Amino acid sequence: SDEIETGLLSRVQPGVVRSVHARAKEDVLRMALSFYGGESALPRAHEMMFCSAATSWPQLDAFLARCQYVPGLYVMVHVQRLSYKLQHRLVEHLKSLGSSYRLVLVALCKSDDAAQVHLLREIPAKPASPFSELGLKRFVELLAPKLAVVVSENAGCGLSPRIGCLAQDMWTRQLVRQKLWEI
Repeated sequence: SDEIETGLLSRVQPGVVRSVHARAKEDVLRMALSFYGGESALPRAHEMMFCSAATSWPQLDAFLARCQYVPGLYVMVHVQRLSYKLQHRLVEHLKSLGSSYRLVLVALCKSDDAAQVHLLREIPAKPASPFSELGLKRFVELLAPKLAVVVSENAGCGLSPRIGCLAQDMWTRQLVRQKLWEI
């Protein structure tokens, strides 16, 4: 699929931190997941870190230790939300890491704002292509066929009853198929 090939454009070299910036908020997660297209695997929970203004150094340090000692592809999302001090400390720490880690830093900023993100000044962003909405859905369905993909502009805002109905419907269809198989 053309969309899975997006991951091939988003390869990560071992020992080289890769930074990218998404230009719109809806591209952030699609950009982060596009790097897994070349892996043909969905990220595991410990491989992604979502940064916020409340992120502490011990959290970053623990994540970086996993990057260094547990094989896999790691992605830090929303690095622009880290304080200047933490971004600076992160850059210094990244310089001391070994050569086995594979790490991507994703920031949300417009091209002209990239210079305001300290981390992007130190580790310049390289071009990468985010999954399209349809491409992301296909990628997830290919790797996890039983996982339902829900796309919403207002995730978590009043959609729970609808998602509950969809889940119940999927469960009922699966149960019917199972019963028919037993017959």
